Amino acid sequence: LASALNCKVLGIDGVKEFIIYARYMARKNKVNKICKFIIGDIRHKIKELNKYDVIILGAIGDVFGDYYVTLDLLSKYLEKDGIIVIDDCYVDENINQNDSKNQKRIDIINDIKKSKMKLLDEVIIDDKKIKESNQMMFNVIEKRCNELIL
Repeated sequence: LASALNCKVLGIDGVKEFIIYARYMARKNKVNKICKFIIGDIRHKIKELNKYDVIILGAIGDVFGDYYVTLDLLSKYLEKDGIIVIDDCYVDENINQNDSKNQKRIDIINDIKKSKMKLLDEVIIDDKKIKESNQMMFNVIEKRCNELIL
């Protein structure tokens, strides 16, 4: 994305291994000069941030609260014509909310409307791709666990 849009990137995550991997991928894709990744708690680091054209919420969940609270907070760090990309999941409308930590789609849509932001697009990933992605991540996690055991 950094290469395609020729933009500077700042990534923040509390998991050291995610940051190490992001730095590796930036070097591999020759965008490490425009990409910076730091280990930290976004709830604290946000106070140090500037304004951005694009903010990506990558499976961030409810770290700031529901999406209304999150979008309202992040709007202060978004340039005038900037966008927020939400890469997350939601639960089916039929699921009892007490059974899941994830929000229902309709609640997320209502939070977006309440924040006075506009939903530009919605991409739903089919079950087969999700299963493939989950299996790939499981394989990486299993490999790393086995390395740590040895």
